[in-house]
Amino acid sequence: MVARAVRRIGYTAIRGSTTHGGIRALLDLIQVLRSGRGLGLTPDGPRGPRCIAQVGVVILSQRSGCPIVPMGFASKWFWQFRSWDRMRIPKPGSKAVICYGDAILVPPKINSEEAEVWRKRIEDEITRVSRQAEVLVGLPPERSAFAD
Repeated sequence: MVARAVRRIGYTAIRGSTTHGGIRALLDLIQVLRSGRGLGLTPDGPRGPRCIAQVGVVILSQRSGCPIVPMGFASKWFWQFRSWDRMRIPKPGSKAVICYGDAILVPPKINSEEAEVWRKRIEDEITRVSRQAEVLVGLPPERSAFAD
């Protein structure tokens, strides 16, 4: 559904995950970044857990040499799916906010323990800016995307 939506507004969707087509997608994403274009991605896996970044985003930054700019989005009014990720679609006319964190550049040479530290750092920053966006639109804590 998301891939169809981004194609309709003129973007290219590259699909892949930890369970389906991940290596091919990673190579395609690295090629996109090395060509000078930017991209956006959702870093949690296809089956969750929800709001937990996967290590692929670390590998992407490491191999491409491009920084990760954490982004959070929230809207005051939205439809929420009953899916594992509780995806939200903003309602027309809703107040919406996008917040950005500082760029994070993963070093080119790291081991698996260091990759986990970078993965957690990225996840924590995405969570921080997402909560910041929610506060700015006036969502109470119980309506937060990150409240379980």
